[in-house]
Amino acid sequence: MTACRNGWPSSPTRAASDFRHFRLSGTRDYALPPERCVDVEADGVTLSIDLARSDLLLDTEVQRFAETVPVWHHGRRFYRLTPTSLAAGKEGGVSLIALESWFVQRTGQPLSPARACSLPPRSFPRLNSRKCWSCTW
Repeated sequence: MTACRNGWPSSPTRAASDFRHFRLSGTRDYALPPERCVDVEADGVTLSIDLARSDLLLDTEVQRFAETVPVWHHGRRFYRLTPTSLAAGKEGGVSLIALESWFVQRTGQPLSPARACSLPPRSFPRLNSRKCWSCTW
């Protein structure tokens, strides 16, 4: 690789260029509300991120309360909500109100009782006091 006159690295041949670590996206206006670019998978605890629509802040946000799933599929990244990751999020300052707000902003859905069941019982007492049909404590 050699430096171009504009400061960007160049390669003698286009075939030698490795662009796997670059992500090109359109201009984002971060003053606007966050875009809905997260889908909740059928299991209720796996989050699927649309990388083409997500912004640079999303990875930082979701890593505060979910674990990375080491699988990428068709331009999507996956995260999983676990009791451990949610407890770590709470310890890191993620409140129940912030978590519920994040879900509405990023998925268009509220935090459902199915996802609430993956929360440790004492982590978010208000949420765990709701009726949860899919689990018992």
